[in-house]
Amino acid sequence: MLRLDGIVFTMINLIVLYLILRHFLIGPIRNIMQKRDEMLAKQFADAKAKEEQAAEMKTQYEALMHDAKEESNRILENAKARADSEYEKRLDQAKKEADKVVQRANVAASQEKEKMLGDVQSQISALALTAARKVLLDGDTKEQNAAFYREFTKKAGETYDTDIE
Repeated sequence: MLRLDGIVFTMINLIVLYLILRHFLIGPIRNIMQKRDEMLAKQFADAKAKEEQAAEMKTQYEALMHDAKEESNRILENAKARADSEYEKRLDQAKKEADKVVQRANVAASQEKEKMLGDVQSQISALALTAARKVLLDGDTKEQNAAFYREFTKKAGETYDTDIE
């Protein structure tokens, strides 16, 4: 059968083996596992911190993009306002210049009209002098005067019609 001293000796061996394994094997494995758990926890914490930092940077980036977009809109509005102002300024200058050109044209037309009227008057005067000379040189007959008057009005009408055109 079994001997008692063999059982006791086996029990003592098992207890000693357990203590030796616990001290030299299980303890270091637990320490390694605990360090590994700490390392993993640290890595998760670092990853979470980096994720939060990335989210913060994304928020800053979006804010900067929004500000840049607002700034570009403001610049565009200012440029459009300046362009509109410049357009109005040039339009006013063009209108003033056009008014000056029209005024000069009106003055030139008025002067030309005065010149034409002076020319017509001088031609009428010359015609009247010619008629008077003929009357004085040719005599005083009524028939001659009537013919001369018709000729005079005919020439005066032709002269006046050609000068206007």
